[in-house]
Amino acid sequence: MANPAPIFQARTAEGGREVIFTTTRTLRPHEGLTVVVNLPKGAVAPPSEGQQLRYFLSDYLSELIGGAGIALALFYYLLVWWKVGRDPDGGRCLPEVQGTGGCLSRAGKIHHGPWLRRRRLGGAVGSLSQSCGQETPSPAGR
Repeated sequence: MANPAPIFQARTAEGGREVIFTTTRTLRPHEGLTVVVNLPKGAVAPPSEGQQLRYFLSDYLSELIGGAGIALALFYYLLVWWKVGRDPDGGRCLPEVQGTGGCLSRAGKIHHGPWLRRRRLGGAVGSLSQSCGQETPSPAGR
């Protein structure tokens, strides 16, 4: 079986500093030309440390800014929590509100339970009004 004719030609220019590859015919659809070049070590100078730093910053600048923003926000939230957000040494504080007519408000119970259903909320408000000597109006039809 004969070797097929090559589909490219290679030549050098600029005294061997450039290599030019050209195809000998038009490439058909889904055909490609791959060029593999093997260079000896040191033929291309490696980047200096300054160039490497510039490359790193140009590649990851947005990630560094985002990470610094998240770290700054976390530091701020921890500082605020440490100053004013922690419970006092004696345990947590729950407000007690003195209502009108000398009755103690029980509305604080509504906000601290893991449940907030309409029936229990209505019952808490009803018991609050009854403890203050007021009558709770009943809904029509019940």
